[in-house]
Amino acid sequence: MSNNAKPGGEARSGKARTESLQTANLQLSDAQLEAFLHTHGIPERIVQYFDELPEKLVKLGGGGRMRSILDCGGGNGQYLDMLLDHFPQAEGTLVDSAQFMLDQNKSHPRKRLVLENLENMASLIDSGQKFDLICFSDVLHHCIVSTYAGTRALQTTILKNAAKLLAAGGHVVVSERIIDSWITDEFSAKLAYTLTRSKMLANVTRLFGANTAGVGVCFTPRKRFLKLVDDAGLSLVEVVLDEENNFSLKRRIKILIWLLGLGAKSLRHELFLLK
Repeated sequence: MSNNAKPGGEARSGKARTESLQTANLQLSDAQLEAFLHTHGIPERIVQYFDELPEKLVKLGGGGRMRSILDCGGGNGQYLDMLLDHFPQAEGTLVDSAQFMLDQNKSHPRKRLVLENLENMASLIDSGQKFDLICFSDVLHHCIVSTYAGTRALQTTILKNAAKLLAAGGHVVVSERIIDSWITDEFSAKLAYTLTRSKMLANVTRLFGANTAGVGVCFTPRKRFLKLVDDAGLSLVEVVLDEENNFSLKRRIKILIWLLGLGAKSLRHELFLLK
């Protein structure tokens, strides 16, 4: 399969690196895009999950087949490359809206790159292609627009698109940051969205690890995430708590201060298997 990319799959070049990273009309700077290249690699527990997934799907009544994989917002392709190593019979498609990120992909004979926003994906939907496995790896909280309500509507639309592209018996795997509040269900999520959207506070929020400071991030409470899933016409098969315990002491202190400031009791990494 070709590694070239543009809407529809042909090569495209000379575009600014500041194209949006699944953020509709909101744009990240060069430095913010590059920050995604230097984040942690794929945790071993995620690799292990996909080791066990085919057998798990067979037990759930499916065939455990993995002939076609779609990585939504797959960036530099590290995640999809891991999946293609796990499933040598599968062909993979990676969709991302940032040409700069697509340019970081290593060539792979079974990988196709598509430059398109997740809220659209018209070229894939119109083609009639279906996928046995669709993945979102820490992507949805970066899918934002200029209002909180609009952001939640956008995230629902993206999951609906995934449902349209899912093959019969296929599954969606979503790895996402889940935030829970001490106050009301969405208090901390809304506050984090508001603070990280603020350009005036960008230097402050960046100190606490917000690499999209000034553009925004929208974490999701568990209850709201399950509503997004239901509204998209999908259903939950299982959820796996994927805690990250390898942070340095300095990083842990920053996270604790950030959570206290947001009125949040937890910000955790969870992996959801949907159908």
